[in-house]
Amino acid sequence: MKVVLKAEQRIEAMDRRRALTDAQRAEYSKEICKKLLTIPEVKNAKCILSYAATYDEVSMEYLAELKKDARISYPISYAKGIMKAYVPNSEKDWVIGKNDIKSPDENHSSPMSPEEIDMGRVPWVGCEDTCKRLGHGAGYYDRYLPLCNKAKFICVAFEAQKLEDIVVNQYDIPMDAIVSEAAIYWPE
Repeated sequence: MKVVLKAEQRIEAMDRRRALTDAQRAEYSKEICKKLLTIPEVKNAKCILSYAATYDEVSMEYLAELKKDARISYPISYAKGIMKAYVPNSEKDWVIGKNDIKSPDENHSSPMSPEEIDMGRVPWVGCEDTCKRLGHGAGYYDRYLPLCNKAKFICVAFEAQKLEDIVVNQYDIPMDAIVSEAAIYWPE
C-alpha cells in the first residue's frame, strides 16, 4: 500500500487545475457562482470573507457583482501565519501582497472582524466530496477560520480538483459545503 503525502496531493490537484483552459475556468467559475447563490446561507450573508483568485483559481468576481447587498472582505496575510480581513474602499485599493497574491491595501481598506463574518468562500488546492479540503500548506485559513465563530464556510473548487482520501490532520478545518461547477457537496 502506497503512502500518499499532502505534498503529492497538492501537486496532483494543482496540475489538474492548471490543465483547464482559461475559457473553462471562466465558464466553470460563473457556474460555481450561480450554484453558490442557491445556498440560503450565501444568499442571506451580509458579511462575507472571500478571496482574490490567482489566474488558475475559481474566480469570485461574478458573485461579487451579483451579491451587492453584502460587505465583502478579502484576506491580508502577515508574518507567522496571521491573516486579517479587509474591505477595500474602492476598486483601485489593491496591492500585490505576500506570496504575490492580490490583497486589499490596508491603508485604503476597512477591517472586518472575524466575529462579523457570516459566510466564507474559501479557495483550496484540492477537496474531497465529503468536505475535506487541502490548502496550500501555510495554515493561514486554518488559524483564522476558528475566529469566525458564527460563519459557515464553503470551499469553491473546480471538479478537476477533487481527490479521494485527502490527507488531513487535526488542524485542517472541514468545510460546511464544497461547490464545484458540477455539484454541491455536503458533509457526510
